Amino acid sequence: MKLFYKKLDWLIEQISKDRPTNIEINTESHDSGTDHIVTEHYASFTANYENRTSITAWKKYGGTLSKPEEMNIELEKDIKRLQEFKINVVKKQDFQDESN
Repeated sequence: MKLFYKKLDWLIEQISKDRPTNIEINTESHDSGTDHIVTEHYASFTANYENRTSITAWKKYGGTLSKPEEMNIELEKDIKRLQEFKINVVKKQDFQDESN
């Protein structure tokens, strides 16, 4: 993952100026640390355009102790924000409980 990444609010500003054909959302979890393993949960938002390069932004939704149900509620709120632009939004998957 990139150390410096573009955030969801940046993407919303971009799509308000130049509408993409659709937006794909993927959820991701990343583990880091040596003595204590820390998990961070992100969603990536990729705006796809017909005749140009896609742009991607990320948003962190939780950490090691976060519950998938709570993160999914927040993700749904962001999806509704994107849908207000009348753009097709495709979510690949919800956040999952990886402890099972």
